Amino acid sequence: MDFEGQKLAEYLLVRIVLVFAAIGFLAGYLTGDFMLMVYINGAGLAVSTLAVLPSWPWFRKNPLPWLPALHPAEEVQKKK
Repeated sequence: MDFEGQKLAEYLLVRIVLVFAAIGFLAGYLTGDFMLMVYINGAGLAVSTLAVLPSWPWFRKNPLPWLPALHPAEEVQKKK
């Protein structure tokens, strides 16, 4: 996951959790059922986890270039 992917993942996480929390609160308030609210919030947590936790391809669109690998053993041989 690159930096832009992390930003997108955080955005999705916050939005999904807020939407499910609002729906859960309204459903729980209107029905007077606290457990319904808890179940809806738990479903939101599960959906957000499945959407954000794996490193999906759309989170890896802007990879950073890596430096070439250093090989200390080869450098010691070149110095001799």
